[in-house]
Amino acid sequence: MKKSTFIFITSLLILLNVSLLFQVSHLNNKDDNSSNAIEVFDKWGLESIGTSHAKINHSEIEIPDSGIFFVVVMTDVGCSSCMVNEIRLLNKLYNDFPNKIDVYLHSNSDSYLEQYNNTFPVQVISNKENILDNGFEFTNPVGLIIDSNKLIQDIHLAKPENPGNRNFYYKKIKSLFNSLKTKT
Repeated sequence: MKKSTFIFITSLLILLNVSLLFQVSHLNNKDDNSSNAIEVFDKWGLESIGTSHAKINHSEIEIPDSGIFFVVVMTDVGCSSCMVNEIRLLNKLYNDFPNKIDVYLHSNSDSYLEQYNNTFPVQVISNKENILDNGFEFTNPVGLIIDSNKLIQDIHLAKPENPGNRNFYYKKIKSLFNSLKTKT
């Protein structure tokens, strides 16, 4: 890897961590051993609980050996309007960055997404196995920025009441990948 690329990626990760620390500093003190991972994710909007990063734990999710990737996990039990909107944005993003995005359907049904007109490939993975090592339960679509160590660097949880956040997040992903593409 070129030295300038390494410096750029390192700087980007430092900025992301500073941003996360700023957001965390505004939270109420929570017990690090909280059993309600969904509540913690929902309040923080972040990938870490306590002092450790969440990590991809599902045996069927493969992450390349280097780089930053966007992994989206969908289920067949979430909000259908969230699915429509996420898939619309994902179709556009996948056209620009097909080698940086992997989409998984955590389900028993391999035909569930057919009704949503997705143009990207989807791998159906077993819903008998947890996705993350912290027990977070996936319902609505979740977007995860992942590094090559399977550590989650940022998270997006689709919510029907906040479509502006969804649009902002996908613009952020596009900007990140465009920046990485021009620096390598």
